Amino acid sequence: MNELAIEKRGGLVTLDNGRQLPAAGALSRLPDGVYRLGFRSDAVAIGETQSSGLVLPGKVAVTEISGSESFVQVDVGFGVWVCLVTGVHDWQPGVTVDVRIDATRVFAFDTGGKLVAVPYIAMTA
Repeated sequence: MNELAIEKRGGLVTLDNGRQLPAAGALSRLPDGVYRLGFRSDAVAIGETQSSGLVLPGKVAVTEISGSESFVQVDVGFGVWVCLVTGVHDWQPGVTVDVRIDATRVFAFDTGGKLVAVPYIAMTA
């Protein structure tokens, strides 16, 4: 699971590097506080998407083609995230890409590690 530390205040989330982004999706419903987000590789997209969420620049570290999907490891400055992308892609190491976290598909944990928010899909399963 990929992880990202945030602090949510009002309609914004602040990352460890001070960058502020809109609190989209499930993040907008969290009370103000400090959280660690967890999200699976298929909740992270590269490039343009229709989903609202958090967008961060990153550099491709490795691309693994696996049949009709590609696993792409991207260094976003907070660690290397694994992204599962539909289709065959051969992004070369060092290429800069936009990484988008689908904010409707994140798990949120408080500072004690307690799960405080789950993706909508997990609540309906």
